[in-house]
Amino acid sequence: MIPGGLTKRYSKALFDLCSDGKERLTAFEALEAFREVYDSSAELREVVKNPAFSEGEKKETISGVLTALKTPKSMVNFLLFLLENDRLDCIAGIARDFEERLNQDLGRVQVEITSAVELSPADRERAVAALKKLTGTKEVIVECKVDPEVLGGVVTRIGNTVFDSSIRSQIDNMREHLLAG
Repeated sequence: MIPGGLTKRYSKALFDLCSDGKERLTAFEALEAFREVYDSSAELREVVKNPAFSEGEKKETISGVLTALKTPKSMVNFLLFLLENDRLDCIAGIARDFEERLNQDLGRVQVEITSAVELSPADRERAVAALKKLTGTKEVIVECKVDPEVLGGVVTRIGNTVFDSSIRSQIDNMREHLLAG
């Protein structure tokens, strides 16, 4: 497991290297594209981790992947730097932290809404409007999940803050209250 502080330092360094929001967005897209390929390819991870492959072979392999992805030169350099320092396993954490920084920089908030059934488009719109007002941001990125265990209502997660208005939590609270006396 890679320490969180390390991934935060790399993501901050990359974020600071980007001169503006457009360049940061491009960097994030490239970072995510490479992360998806790296996470989904056991063969690629094997080449990177296996000491039987020379540093030159590893660099050539990664460069080939980045060329196929049409990765911008600055991101190629960053990802090759991670390879040289044996830090490509940090890519998921770096991408996650970079996205958080990018969202904050662009005034966006990422929200996860879990409900017992899929939200209708109208319910989703109402939730987005309420979340914009609650967070005071221009843009809310919503990821909706369905979990029948919720029973009814919703569980909303904004960063580390959870708003639980599910029927499941209300039943659990009543049970605790009744058992307490």
